[in-house]
Amino acid sequence: MKSALDLGIATRCRDLQSFSDVPSDLEPYTQFEAEIDFKTVFVRQVLQEYSEALCKRASRCLLNQVVVCTSRWTEGMDSLLRLLRAQHSPVVLFSSFAEAAVYARVPTFVRYVDPKARDAALLVVCAMFQPLVLVLSSTWKGAQRIYDQFKLLTQDSKIPKCGVLYAGGSEAGKEVQLVNGVDVLIATPLCLLRVMHKYDHLVVNLKRCCHLVLDDGERLIEEFTEEVKLLEGSRGRKAVVCTSSHESALKVHRLLQSESIFALLLHDGLPMVSVRGVANEWAAPHKDTCAPVLVAQDNILSWAGIRDAAVLVHYDVPELSRFNFGFRFSCLAERMRSFDAKGDSDPRDSPLAHLILTRDNAHLSVQLAEFLTRVGAKVPPAFEQLANEELQRRACNPERPLCAHLKSFGRCLAPPTTSGTACRDRHGVVAALDRPRGWRHLPTSGEVRIFVTKMVDATYFYAWVLEHWDPAADPTAGKGGAAVVHTEFQEAMLEMNAYFAVPGGDRHIGLGENESPVVGGVYAVEVDADQFHRVQVVSVMPESGGVACSSLRAEVFHMDHGGSSKVALRRLLRLPERLARLPPFAVEVFCCRVQPQDRDLEWTFQAECTSHSLVTEKELVGKVVLCLGNTLWLDPLVKRTYLDRSG
Repeated sequence: MKSALDLGIATRCRDLQSFSDVPSDLEPYTQFEAEIDFKTVFVRQVLQEYSEALCKRASRCLLNQVVVCTSRWTEGMDSLLRLLRAQHSPVVLFSSFAEAAVYARVPTFVRYVDPKARDAALLVVCAMFQPLVLVLSSTWKGAQRIYDQFKLLTQDSKIPKCGVLYAGGSEAGKEVQLVNGVDVLIATPLCLLRVMHKYDHLVVNLKRCCHLVLDDGERLIEEFTEEVKLLEGSRGRKAVVCTSSHESALKVHRLLQSESIFALLLHDGLPMVSVRGVANEWAAPHKDTCAPVLVAQDNILSWAGIRDAAVLVHYDVPELSRFNFGFRFSCLAERMRSFDAKGDSDPRDSPLAHLILTRDNAHLSVQLAEFLTRVGAKVPPAFEQLANEELQRRACNPERPLCAHLKSFGRCLAPPTTSGTACRDRHGVVAALDRPRGWRHLPTSGEVRIFVTKMVDATYFYAWVLEHWDPAADPTAGKGGAAVVHTEFQEAMLEMNAYFAVPGGDRHIGLGENESPVVGGVYAVEVDADQFHRVQVVSVMPESGGVACSSLRAEVFHMDHGGSSKVALRRLLRLPERLARLPPFAVEVFCCRVQPQDRDLEWTFQAECTSHSLVTEKELVGKVVLCLGNTLWLDPLVKRTYLDRSG
């Protein structure tokens, strides 16, 4: 057989080399004179010089491939293929293709497939292993959450297969999984497009995709779609007026009756028999000139089963329940046109909704204005002005902290919530809050040398200011300016350690069983042997399973190191007034001009781990571009390493 066959075998399966009963004269590596370039080929090509035979095709995913190249087809080839099938069944079982091809010059077997034909066939073959379901999420956390839930639901089954793609380190090394095939692919939009274009649609394409799911569809449509067209309602006949209280329902009903309008009434004071009677009266046929108007209270509306109203009037907006406001629209269900409906609908049958508002509803104007915009309704100019005034009031609300996204990225990136507000934090600078007198010592320009004590995320740290250079303060000091060394923290720590080093007394005794700390008060906590931190009490909460005062725990903020923790009340130690009044020495630091990839909202774990290894407990140097209160924005922020002097 060796004289008749010039044989070469290339495979990725280690089992091909693990059998001892293969004749030594069939050792494939001895048949090549030149260096072998082992590749997996996924395509058959029929030309005049070729004689191909499909050996095996399984329904499993493509994992391996056996390619047999011969100078001509002989009778011994059949026995050889039987030998391969018997000896290397793992390769055949887990392969979609195993090929035998005849070619004149075996040492150049890697060139027997034309590149253009190979690429064309790859598109056909790869489409067989592409996702059936594509789930798009606007953030990497949303994609990972869906993936975890999917794996939890399918943990007892090998199919369907699921994969996840998002930026920030997760997409690395996913090519093998995608080539092997996934049934459900969860990804962020920009990451998916990047992978598709990177591999020219060979690793991922959507030719087999049957279902597209949009998670967090509001933000996806807002961020990644230019236009959204929504249907607008028109006039109908039957009308429902919804109110949130019993008194409002009675008031509206009396008003309609005084105008000689045929009105029905539903409220929570009616017995069930009366509710059924009103529902039957509504369902009875009426003339167009005397169509009924139903005044219904929210908590009894579901019992009436009204679904064919043509006009919906919101007399007020329920403040404590978003469900009630949404359920009101079920009255229009039978008149709502399906997106699958063919042809033009009669405008007279389309539903119509009205919303009655006054300046007393200013606190709801922002949510409602956004809701009206999303459903394609026109926002009246007066109502739009009321919503803008409410937004300005919220932007400078002194009771809310400054938005974290605004501090990190210069703009709020929070997605819209179900209540309509993207973010409840403050988005405007208040001088009394953001520039208090207690922080006048922080530098507003020049360069600073900091020591990072706590990392919050990839660009947000807590640090000590060790040194400051400000050329504007002293132009005669040279290019770098006069250096100002900050030793306030070290002096305060020495004083606090000396205070607790005195033996006796009640300095090392925490709060008693019947004592409760003052929220906002400053105390000390011993975090290690003879090592104390100043902490500020944020809140007091009971320990899980405990109700007594001894089971209470306090959430505290470490003023001089950054970060929060929960401690037992007995660990809180009193401080002298001078130490308690000192400002926090841990300064918030933001690194400018850095943002998560693919317009995401939060940093991935890989990005945070990388940042942690680069900056935590390191000395960095940065240029101050902005200072607000206890916060510094630095650009650039670098780590300086000085080379040793060589002789």
